[in-house]
Amino acid sequence: MEADDRRFFVRFEMTSDCIANIRTQFLKVLSFGEDRLPEGSRGVAAFDRILNQKNDLVHKSMKSISNKSGVKFALLLTLVGFFAQDYIAQTADKRIDDIRSLYTSTNSAIEVAEREAPYSNIYVVELTVNKTGNQYPAVGTYSNISKFYYTYGDREKNPYPNRLMKISVVTKRSAMITNSEFLFNEAGLLVFGSVRTDGEEKRETRLYFAAGQLIKMLDNEKDVNVRLRPVQDTATAFKRESARLLGLFNASMKEGL
Repeated sequence: MEADDRRFFVRFEMTSDCIANIRTQFLKVLSFGEDRLPEGSRGVAAFDRILNQKNDLVHKSMKSISNKSGVKFALLLTLVGFFAQDYIAQTADKRIDDIRSLYTSTNSAIEVAEREAPYSNIYVVELTVNKTGNQYPAVGTYSNISKFYYTYGDREKNPYPNRLMKISVVTKRSAMITNSEFLFNEAGLLVFGSVRTDGEEKRETRLYFAAGQLIKMLDNEKDVNVRLRPVQDTATAFKRESARLLGLFNASMKEGL
């Protein structure tokens, strides 16, 4: 857990009306007169002592009720906060589990498709930059291979395969190799992405999305606070690259047909 993580708390505010009402009802029974003494008992010292004792009892009772109420509400707040946090964690974990399950099943289907080609229902568009391997000025070795895996969507609306499942991009720049992945659900929404860099500096970043929002990010297996501005900027840049690649894919579909 990061030090700057904010926790979810439920806050309750309560007036002291219940205690005030209890006290009012209790004192009504004593039926005070205008001189603040019980009617028919003015000047009686013995009754004054009893009255003082009763007043002390009222104050002690009110203090006891207040203390007990404070403890009960403190316990209630703790329980509510605990269950709220647990509910949010379970909800987030469920979405992450679903994304990981989709990632595994998609990769397995692609592996089978590559073995069974050309008899598979998964198709591939491949875009290669600098296939000849020519040297780039000030860069040296450079190449980029993007693969778009797609299959059938709603065949009643479109008889041709058009649903994008996954994009994989391999970029080689001198001694550094970068592998990127973009995973899409059946609705065509980006739900997962990863960027892995091999070479002198190895690093892997994984991003999980739900309804277009970043819900989890791992940097070299370390959980990162998704509310941090640099993390949000990273997610925005990743979604922008995803949109650019999606545009290339859609263009290839139009040109192909």
